[in-house]
This record gives sequence, structure tokens and C-alpha cells, in this order.
Amino acid sequence: MASAATRLKSQEKPIVFVVDDDISVRESLESLLSFAGWQPETFASAEEFLARPPSHWVFQSRSELGFDTLRKALSPLGLR
Repeated sequence: MASAATRLKSQEKPIVFVVDDDISVRESLESLLSFAGWQPETFASAEEFLARPPSHWVFQSRSELGFDTLRKALSPLGLR
């Protein structure tokens, strides 16, 4: 029989962080992710997102500015 801690962990929703400056994209992804059983947290900018860094990232950028933000975030960790 599963312990109470195991049952609680299996019921936790995975958190997905969404960063996009377009509110319609954020709201659409938030709705889709919630429907899929995940817990979305949305941010309007990279700076807002980096104020609460997650443990895992999926990064997509169409500009050099986005990559500069990623480099700044990874720098304190000794990563490039």
C-alpha cells in the first residue's frame, strides 16, 4: 500500500513556466496547460521570470536579446 507521502506526490501537478510578452499567447498557453493537468505560471518578461528561477527550463527565442537574457541567468551558475 502506498504511503501518504507517495499518494500526495503522485497528485501534485507539474509546474510549467511560460514567458512571453504577448498576453494572448500567455493566456492561451495557460489555459491549454491547465486543461492538460499542469500548473502554469506565466511571466510577461524574462526579467520577471528570472526573479523566480525554476529548476528546469525549456527555452525558445527568436532574438539575440533572449539569448543575452539566458546567458545572464546562467552566468552565476558557471554555465555559458
